[in-house]
Amino acid sequence: MQMHIRDLYKAKRGLETEWAVQQRNHQRYTLDMVRIDNKIREVVNQIKQEEAKLANLANKIEDAAPQRFSSYLNKSYIAEIVLSIQALLHFLKI
Repeated sequence: MQMHIRDLYKAKRGLETEWAVQQRNHQRYTLDMVRIDNKIREVVNQIKQEEAKLANLANKIEDAAPQRFSSYLNKSYIAEIVLSIQALLHFLKI
């Protein structure tokens, strides 16, 4: 799942670069740039959906761990897992 998000961010950067090349070459807003903008919006929506899935997974881990694995996991360990997932999400946005 993390690789998919990273690929989406790479695709977004590639589209932004393509948009900048169009701007540089034509010095105006072209129909191709409109199409690129639409593709960028689609990729951003996909990124948001994937990040929401990761956040949902983190919430499920946090909610389920005290009930099912209380003898193995304590709340501080769960907090570390959640922080690790949040750090990973932050890293992927770079």
